[in-house]
Amino acid sequence: MPTATPGTHKALPKSKVKKPTLSAAPKNGVAKGKLTSSFPKKAVPVPPHLKITSSSVAAQGTRVLVGVDGRSKSSSASILAFFNRDFAARGWTVTRSTPADLTTTLRGTYGQDAVVATVRQLPTGQTALTVAGTFKVGD
Repeated sequence: MPTATPGTHKALPKSKVKKPTLSAAPKNGVAKGKLTSSFPKKAVPVPPHLKITSSSVAAQGTRVLVGVDGRSKSSSASILAFFNRDFAARGWTVTRSTPADLTTTLRGTYGQDAVVATVRQLPTGQTALTVAGTFKVGD
């Protein structure tokens, strides 16, 4: 049976403890044409110059679901770059996909928290944006 040579074991680096994205659940709400009053912008950032069509917040036990839809004159690429920078700054894992219908989805995840931003270029030249987030409320 093999034995280890003394002094050859190396410990893994200690993991950084991540604080929860949301420490408490915001109030439930739905709004048309604006963000709900309790919309958690730190959890789900809103790109500049986004004309909001609807938003929602729903708490279900220890889970919080957040959504926002809007239109922007900004390009799909600049909106995706906005979310990519935000996810990277948080240390989240980022994945990107482009389904057959010419939409592009960027997903940021960390632990039990996730935000998915979906963009689609409209024939008008505007960009449609749908963002959905799901978060586990911290203890």
